[in-house]
Amino acid sequence: MNLIGMGLMIKGLSEMSKGGGGGGYHSYGPSEEELFLRQCRNTLKIIETKENISGTEIPAMTLKGSEKLSPSKRKKQKAHSLQILQANPNGVNITGLSIDLSQYSVVGTIDNTRFFALDKKSKDLVVIDMKEYYSYGPHGDYYSSNNILNTNLKNDETSEISIDFKVVKENEMSAGISANMPQRRCYLSDIEHHPDIASFLELGNYIRQNAKEKQANTSANEMGE
Repeated sequence: MNLIGMGLMIKGLSEMSKGGGGGGYHSYGPSEEELFLRQCRNTLKIIETKENISGTEIPAMTLKGSEKLSPSKRKKQKAHSLQILQANPNGVNITGLSIDLSQYSVVGTIDNTRFFALDKKSKDLVVIDMKEYYSYGPHGDYYSSNNILNTNLKNDETSEISIDFKVVKENEMSAGISANMPQRRCYLSDIEHHPDIASFLELGNYIRQNAKEKQANTSANEMGE
């Protein structure tokens, strides 16, 4: 499958943002979050055709891009980074995954917490949050969440998988939370009935394991020096 029919999703979000609803920030000007993600998009456009970029980590923002932020936010923004899983101007193909990423030229994570994919034609940046929500306590009346990209699943009968996304263009950002899009949340025990969410869960598990293996290899190399 493709990325939740991402072409259709982007079209829907684009039309929604033109109508002024569904998560745009344009009534009050762009938020710091929107400015940050716009600059992430610009950085990815710069590096998408570079060789040997897959598997590397780069600053999320260029110095020129950071100048657009307020001085109070600028220093913090420089600390953000992009973890590049794969970059291929002809379309990404990650072996062993059922999810189709060939529509995208760069995929990876922002600060190891959010998945991103840069569309190779439109240059729209899709940013996806993947979380597991669960209840706990003697009566199950407390709630918490795990980030699927960097935390092992709690994986009990209360677990719900949640997928939230944003689409970032040059001068606008749309949030999917209010869009009439495919299912984005379900109980883990019911995952077989939600193939879209199951594919994202597979992707999240892959990213988490890939990061663990990379860290283990780095630690082993450092001990061998």
